[in-house]
Amino acid sequence: MSLEKLNEYEKIHVVLGNETCDLDSAVCSIVQAYWIYQQCQNENIDFPPVLPILNVPKSKFNIKTEVTYFFKLNGIPLESLIFRDQVDLKELNDRKKLVLYLVDHHTPSEHDMSLADSVVQVIDHRPQDPNWLWTGRVINLTKVGSCATLIAKNIIEKNKSFIDQQIASLLIGPILLDTCSLSPEAARATQTDIEIIEQLELLANLPSTKDHRETLHSRILNAKSDISTLTPNDLILKDLKFVNGIPIPGFPILVQEFLNLNRALDAVNSFTSERECRITILLGMDFKEDAVKRDLAVFSFLPNELENKIIEALNNNSSKLELTLVETMSKENWCLRLYKQANVRATHKCVFPLGMEEGKIPDDAISASSSYETKSVGPQNARIRQEKNGGAWCPKAQISSDIREYLEIDLTKDHLITWTETQGRFGNGQGQEYAESFFLEYWRNSKWHQYKTISGDRILRGNSNTYLVEKQKLELPFVASRVRFVPYSQHPRTVCMRVEIYGCSWEQRIVKYKAPKAAAFGPGGANVEDISYDGRFDIDGSSMIDGIGQLVDGILGDDPHSSSNLAHWVGWSNINPIIIIFEFMDIRIFENCTIYAANAPVRGIEVFQNIKLSFSKDGDEYDVPLNINIEEKSLYSPGIIPISISLKSRISKFIKIQLEPRSKWLLLSEITFTSFSQLLNSSQDVQDQTVDQYLLDIKNETTIIDGSQFPLNIDNITETISTTTVITPDAFPVNPRWSQTYIGLISGTLTVLALLLTCGIFVMKLRGRNKVALLQKHTALLCGTSTPGITLNVKDIKLPTPIVVNGTQSSRLTGSIKSIKGRSNSITSYDTTLRGDIIDPYQTTGQRDIVNEYEHCSVYAEKTYKLLFPDERFSGNKTDYADVSEFNNETIALHQEHDKTLILDIPQPPTPYAHKTSKYAHGHSSKNQKVYESYYAATDILTIKRREQHTGSSLFTSFYIEDHNNVDPFDIPHISRHRLRILDKIGEGSFGFVHLCEAKNIQSPDSGTTKNRQLVIVRSLWRGVTDSLKKDFMKDMYVLAQIRDPNIARIIALVEEEPFGAVFEYGDLGDLPDFIRSQERAGLDSPLGYSRLMKFITHIASGMKYLESLNIAHCDLSSRNCVVGKNLSIKVSDHAMYCSKYDREYYVNECYSKIPLRWMAWEAVLLAKKSCQADVWSYATTVWEILTYCEDLPFSEMTSEQVLENCGKYYHSGVSDKARVLSQPSICTRDLYRMMTKCWNKHADSRPSFEEIYIFLKHLSLE
Repeated sequence: MSLEKLNEYEKIHVVLGNETCDLDSAVCSIVQAYWIYQQCQNENIDFPPVLPILNVPKSKFNIKTEVTYFFKLNGIPLESLIFRDQVDLKELNDRKKLVLYLVDHHTPSEHDMSLADSVVQVIDHRPQDPNWLWTGRVINLTKVGSCATLIAKNIIEKNKSFIDQQIASLLIGPILLDTCSLSPEAARATQTDIEIIEQLELLANLPSTKDHRETLHSRILNAKSDISTLTPNDLILKDLKFVNGIPIPGFPILVQEFLNLNRALDAVNSFTSERECRITILLGMDFKEDAVKRDLAVFSFLPNELENKIIEALNNNSSKLELTLVETMSKENWCLRLYKQANVRATHKCVFPLGMEEGKIPDDAISASSSYETKSVGPQNARIRQEKNGGAWCPKAQISSDIREYLEIDLTKDHLITWTETQGRFGNGQGQEYAESFFLEYWRNSKWHQYKTISGDRILRGNSNTYLVEKQKLELPFVASRVRFVPYSQHPRTVCMRVEIYGCSWEQRIVKYKAPKAAAFGPGGANVEDISYDGRFDIDGSSMIDGIGQLVDGILGDDPHSSSNLAHWVGWSNINPIIIIFEFMDIRIFENCTIYAANAPVRGIEVFQNIKLSFSKDGDEYDVPLNINIEEKSLYSPGIIPISISLKSRISKFIKIQLEPRSKWLLLSEITFTSFSQLLNSSQDVQDQTVDQYLLDIKNETTIIDGSQFPLNIDNITETISTTTVITPDAFPVNPRWSQTYIGLISGTLTVLALLLTCGIFVMKLRGRNKVALLQKHTALLCGTSTPGITLNVKDIKLPTPIVVNGTQSSRLTGSIKSIKGRSNSITSYDTTLRGDIIDPYQTTGQRDIVNEYEHCSVYAEKTYKLLFPDERFSGNKTDYADVSEFNNETIALHQEHDKTLILDIPQPPTPYAHKTSKYAHGHSSKNQKVYESYYAATDILTIKRREQHTGSSLFTSFYIEDHNNVDPFDIPHISRHRLRILDKIGEGSFGFVHLCEAKNIQSPDSGTTKNRQLVIVRSLWRGVTDSLKKDFMKDMYVLAQIRDPNIARIIALVEEEPFGAVFEYGDLGDLPDFIRSQERAGLDSPLGYSRLMKFITHIASGMKYLESLNIAHCDLSSRNCVVGKNLSIKVSDHAMYCSKYDREYYVNECYSKIPLRWMAWEAVLLAKKSCQADVWSYATTVWEILTYCEDLPFSEMTSEQVLENCGKYYHSGVSDKARVLSQPSICTRDLYRMMTKCWNKHADSRPSFEEIYIFLKHLSLE
């Protein structure tokens, strides 16, 4: 398809990756777009174009060498790719044509923020940014190694046949690249990544060997580092990061080599100047023959004081980079300094040699208990892979179980030790000595400790000959400043050793921690003790003291979902609170604490629900603690949950952590702190005026990192350099200090803004006083109880002036504008909040017009006033709708007026059912329509005092249960939660979670027999709820248990253990709207005949007749609350209010309560009357839904505020503007529609009962 023909389409679907256009982003864009297209083809939907757009200009794509290589490898023609500069997304968005899918990112860049309204789906593998919640969109934000994993997982779950060799190969590449070929040492791959790769290989018959994966990974890496075709400008852009406005390009070659390229310096100068930056930091790395070389350069326009600060901060790092100035190049206005980085070993992975082989550990730091001959085989010769003198260290005596000798290495300060290497004495072919096994001992906290493995073994594997190196990973890393190798043999033996130690500098600075004794027998019998703890127990044996162990060893535990032995987890049970006290080497400033907790609810393992952190300088007196509640994680959350807590620069030497468990077991794997020395921080010199002025000049050069803006901070820059160059970050930051002048300027500006805002509010209140008063009785109406005698005089309702959007009025009530197309569950727009003159910076042009129109809304105030006070004289247009209390031929004519209602001009994507588009959408219409200026913004009608208040009388059901006290306890069966298999979390209520489950071997209420498997809905209370809430829950369940009608979804059982819950019937064929639409998608013109639909509405009437006989009002009757059984029987349920997929069908008030506004009788809305007569009204609306095949919401052409206004018309007996009713469906008979209009009678007593409706429907079916 030619891009020039895009204008011919009404909608253009675009899948857009992130701006780095790395391999993961590029592959995800292409595969997801092809998946969307193929799904529409399979469903015979006439779908608009789906474009995968690579988010870089076409001219810059050649720098993505790994992407071009991989696409060629998998048969993707590069000439067919579409790039960002080839399609004007902003123009498509402005013309309401754009439907946008984001992959591999969910925080749009600044120039893409205007496209946010068009986003319908987000898929990303990064943690969710709280600034970008994407309310109402379809989102999949799961922490895995690669976004391609999420794309593949979705495809495999929905249609495995879609996976062929090309698709599988495309998806496997970025997963391997992002997870370092699933390397455990890299710790980037999750269990999901591993499982998805295995499934892709299986489905596409691809090789599944480790060698094949590593070969592909190496080829991609080689392609990524291939710069043979790139210019200096390309190299700068290839791996570019921005931190606080400072660009940091990274090169796959040394910076020194880069500067030797033709016109490289000119490229750096132009690059820095074009971006209006004052400084650019260049990072270089060369990796050849297992030797890593690094260097960096700082290019700056003069003056260059900031450069000095950055270099100083990097060299002050406790794992110093050891930068050496190599060369200085300068001209009139710029300077470049090139530094060689000597220390390339300090790394986050903590697996680099500490210097025995290289000689960084000096001879005088190596000692031994004895030596056979000091010069030839003394300890200084114990360097691995070296043949110095005699070729190894050899002790004086033979080793046996009774004779102990050791080789000791002094590291001078604490290091985290992770691996060891040993080797015998080769001695140029003359040696014959080696150690078959050995002990490890380490010095920490002024005493020696003996190392042991997870299984408790102290003897480690040694060598089997004199020349091969034996390298082994330590299952339990330890912290030490000195390490001893102690050779061991059961029988007398001559041994010699050469060794190396792997690890990194210990940056946590923890001396010891105290914690309760962990459990020896954890979940499933696993040992969850702190096995490596090197302290002791207190007198009564209940606490561990004076040591450190697994909680700070840098190793994360196995996935608790699948791990049987729960290795590297420390666990407690039946202890509350769990108190852990950390002591550090010195007084420090703490910025962050991260706790890695286990989450496996099915095994009784959950994250803690509350944490308190207290700080002390002496360990005796602690200040007021930070108190933080932690949200519950779902069954589908990852097994390892990192909980990050900001410590807000607290100064302390001791930190006390108090954890309140949520479940039976609390398991922790790792606790880390980000801190820096108070002494080091206080010694920093105040920056001079030149630097202050420079910082002020570039204060607006901030960067958006994961959606948040950060002010310029040198520590951010140094940490990024350290991270980019695989270096352990510095322990203390260098922060710029803002001048007092700047602070005064900011303070003065804020004061002026506050005065202007105050004046604006005052003027608005004066203007509004003459137009609209406040609502006087709504608090008594809906904020309290439904006490009889509280009524509302609608003439007392005085509402705020409406806001006009292109001629359409909209309330300033939160969540008042929702864009919906049809009844699709996948696409809605997020709520828009408009209050006063505050403008959302992310508003579209149309939305900003709202504010511009505000001054002119007084004209509409009079017309609004006219609606509720018809006796007073104001001019305004009149509507022509028939009165609901009558049914005559005029009701047919009113349906012709539907096309006159204005639609809010908000972009909306098509539904998946575009082949049979609905005529109306919520707030939209498919035709040009006339404005009804008489609608008002009913802001306060549904304000509720308490957030927890439910539309019914119960938290646990929509049913209105008036009297609990006369309910006899009903014998409800109790079952174990193990008999329920969770299929999906469908939502949650204020009481807890709601899950769709498969129940095993429980009795079916219909047949009275035990069914092997059946679908059920389970409502579970939150863990740890109060006894009073459990008691209220039981009362409601006893009431519901007495409902025994085949057309009502009944309670089946109670779950007997935590989390406490109830099991309800569900339909094998799902909810009624989904079932009807699934039949529609089958491709038949009339998928469900009129007679079948009549049976549906008859079944509903039968169930409601039963509830009416018990005087129980449903309060949320609608098609979404009807479920379909195998024999196409309908059961009325009450689960929809808790289903997230139906959120858009409810009106959400300011207290976040859900209200089924479009289905409610007017007296239920305005007078809070809950009754079976109000259910009759809702029943007629439900019939209308079914007879229109659930295509649209009731009154979909009206906003929520217009629906409220329509309810207000029923209050007036003689109002000239008659209330609107729903139109007669095309397949509805005249008699049936007459019955529906009677159900919508203004007077509740004049409406038919459900018994009369049921008899009428039976009679109608006989005809």
